[in-house]
Amino acid sequence: MPLSTPPNLQALSFDLASLRAAYAAGTPVRAVIAEAMRRCASDENHAFIHRLTDAEIEPYVARLESADGVDPASLPLYGVPFAIKDNIDLAHIPTTAGCPEYAYTPGESAFLVQQLIAAGAVPLGKANLDQFATGLNGTRSPYGACRNAFNPEFVSGGSSSGSAVSVAKGWVSFSLGTDTAGSGRVPASFNNLIGLKPTIGLLGHRRGAGLPLGRHRVHLRAHRRRRPGRAGRGRGARKPTPSAAPPNPSVWTSRPAPSASACRARKTSTSSATTPPSNCSPGIARLHALGGTAVEIDLTPFSKPRACSTKALGGRALRRDQGLHRCPTRGRVPARAHHH
Repeated sequence: MPLSTPPNLQALSFDLASLRAAYAAGTPVRAVIAEAMRRCASDENHAFIHRLTDAEIEPYVARLESADGVDPASLPLYGVPFAIKDNIDLAHIPTTAGCPEYAYTPGESAFLVQQLIAAGAVPLGKANLDQFATGLNGTRSPYGACRNAFNPEFVSGGSSSGSAVSVAKGWVSFSLGTDTAGSGRVPASFNNLIGLKPTIGLLGHRRGAGLPLGRHRVHLRAHRRRRPGRAGRGRGARKPTPSAAPPNPSVWTSRPAPSASACRARKTSTSSATTPPSNCSPGIARLHALGGTAVEIDLTPFSKPRACSTKALGGRALRRDQGLHRCPTRGRVPARAHHH
């Protein structure tokens, strides 16, 4: 059955309360998802790398329309449309991490995506991102610079740029991103959203193009008036997986660490640095007990601010006199965009 949108759904808000009310009133899930797809198709903000086709989305809709008669009240995310950052796997849909040459097609979805689908949510597409999730402005993508949801002259923030914009535009109810050093929270704030960065292991993220430089976390975002917590409480979503389990404290509190170092600032005649505050002493003592050695560090080189020149930063310095930022890959962007 083809997806088509009744006219009265075009003004429907995709917040969870509105969707629950619509389904309780008898609105077909197929009609709601058709409306979500219609909204996503207008993507002038470059929020998506891949939008699911009718054929690709049909299994998810058909499951909710099954002959067994799935009760909307039985699934916490029944018929809720969502987007997935394109470094998180969705079965049989290419994962690019923002790099076409890197693309691969997974045979199964990431653990968290599986749990969201099991709870009734419907994936709409793979969201744009700063390539390999390394960037905070949303412009570093060969699929197009992602534009801010409120003003296309402003950057969207990144790296989870498309995940934020797709929610802010009202195309989906929530989205998944990743966050190591702000990649989820920055675009959320730039687009008037709530961004949730959970504790490592709270939301399993097995199967995805992970950032190799640190322990990144799956990130949820929703409108400021819509808490993202319900999506995170989807069936089984909190179950940690081996690849995402929180570190076991017993491993690093009982194992000898002969190579560990406790660093302490050394006060000099030209430095304002002092010895560590008293609340650091227990940590230093603990490292000593584990076999570590305290090493003093001279902070003199860091005591005086140094002028940053455009030449020193390879042309990427903020040039306030001209009101411009120089972006290494996308040319010049109005400085106000970075302070939105």
